[in-house]
Parts: sequence; C-alpha cells; structure tokens
Amino acid sequence: MRTTFVLTAVLALFAVQGQTQVENNPKRLFSISFYVVPNKISVGKPVNASLFVQNITDREHNFPEEQIYVQGDAGEPPMTLRHRQLTGHLNPGDPALMMGGYSPPIEPGETSVRYYNLLDHYDLSKPGKYTAYVEIIDIGERRITGKANKVRSPLATFEIVPAS
Repeated sequence: MRTTFVLTAVLALFAVQGQTQVENNPKRLFSISFYVVPNKISVGKPVNASLFVQNITDREHNFPEEQIYVQGDAGEPPMTLRHRQLTGHLNPGDPALMMGGYSPPIEPGETSVRYYNLLDHYDLSKPGKYTAYVEIIDIGERRITGKANKVRSPLATFEIVPAS
C-alpha cells in the first residue's frame, strides 16, 4: 500500500509537469497542487490522489484543513459515510466522528504531501469522466481581512472505466 502511494507521488510529478499551481498571493500561507494518477482507473480499483501543500512563508505553519470535492458527468457522486463524517453532512442515523488530532507542521519553503483514495470519500462505481479538487483553509488572510480564505487546487481529471 505504501509503495502505491509513493509511486503515485512520483508519477504525479512526472505525469502532470505543466499543470499549474494556485497562484501565489502575498496574503497566503500555502501554495497547493492536487493530482490523480493514473488518469484511467478500472471500476473498484483505488483512485489514488495526492495533495501537495507548500509553505510559502518564512515561518512554520501547521498543515491546513482540507476538503475534497469530486464531480462526474451526472454531478457530485454519492458521498461515503466517512466523507459525510469529515464534512459534517450527516444523514439521519449516521454516527458522528470525533474530530481533532495532529496536524503536522510545515517548515518554511517545505512541501508536505497527503495521499487519498477517493473511494474512501465518494461512490465511484459508475464508469465516466470525473474531476476532483481540494479546498484548503488558508488562515493567512485572516490576519489581514478577518476571515479565512479558501484556496482551491487546480482540477485533477480522471476516468473510471469498466473492469476488464
């Protein structure tokens, strides 16, 4: 499993070299990019995604809160229980999730990576074309404007194909 994620990160760096990152803004703390590799995945296989978050300041900051979004040909696919728990979009009878935990610090100029299997967040059992992105809460702007800024990653595209 770890090998798959490391391979995903390496492939992401080579497969999508030219994909743009979110434009740097002097108020922001982070620059982000998001990838799904490979871009054609058989139904039922892991949909591996990588979020790269770079600290673009001269101070250490904790990894920001993030939320994953996926859209398909028919709109947003059904969320899994795990995703509903993480986002607070619970259905009646869904158990709540205890929140909290450790958010690792990112040193100035350093990049931290988080890996996801999008199947943990959405029902991607229907073949079709999908886009995914991540929004992070970048608190850097809060110091200037009084409200946190959501920073959206570039879109990552992928296709779910019938199992062969």
